Amino acid sequence: MAHTHAPAPSTSVNPAAHQRRLIATLTVTGSVFLIEVVSAVLTGSLALLVDAGHMLFALRGAPHNPRHTDAPQAQQHSYLGLGQA
Repeated sequence: MAHTHAPAPSTSVNPAAHQRRLIATLTVTGSVFLIEVVSAVLTGSLALLVDAGHMLFALRGAPHNPRHTDAPQAQQHSYLGLGQA
């Protein structure tokens, strides 16, 4: 069976919908982070504390300003712009 790994065709999606999804995802991740910190303190679990620290760095790396996702892609920062294709 032949198949391709080409990306699915792009559909026009409302940017506000992406922004709402990003905010919802960051809210859930932040809530789980707080629950893990409280649980780690109450139970004395180092594993929960370490996982909460990992989630903190994930939150720090997330785009805090959802409008950044609306910016056009710069050619010099794209894969093809680096001359690797």
